[in-house]
Amino acid sequence: MLALAACADAKYPSLAQRPVERSAKTPTPPTIPAPTASSEPVSPALSAQLGSLLSSAQKAHSAFLALREGARQKVAAAQGAAVPSDAWAAANEALAELDTSRTDLAQAQDKLERLYIDDRLAHAIEDGNADTGSGPARPAARAIAAARDEVLTMVGVEDAVLSDLKGKMPG
Repeated sequence: MLALAACADAKYPSLAQRPVERSAKTPTPPTIPAPTASSEPVSPALSAQLGSLLSSAQKAHSAFLALREGARQKVAAAQGAAVPSDAWAAANEALAELDTSRTDLAQAQDKLERLYIDDRLAHAIEDGNADTGSGPARPAARAIAAARDEVLTMVGVEDAVLSDLKGKMPG
């Protein structure tokens, strides 16, 4: 007990900042140079690949649009019909055909998404943060993104058509 009592009167070191600690500077993060955009043009191979994918997508989208009117007519005929009727079955068949016609567009979209992702990953440091609104400055990245956006627009149109027609189906 006497040993503990002796410690009670002792002075403890201060927890205040010492002069050495005040003079120490906080480390500054290394400066990362701003990304520089490459002015290389789009390669002929990439241009051909994008052209082929867009052509395939446009052809698939045209086929979808050609089937759309027939499906609309069959869905309109089925609206007043009973659920297991011939009109209802014909409308469902037309919707299935319309949905199936989207396969080629989906394949083109998939290939463009892969190109887009692979390009973004391969050039992430060079492109910097493209979420600033301007997107990457490289011509190849812009070409891939433009083709991808065009196909996504087609997909959006087809999604809206199918959603609208399915919403009009009885049952």
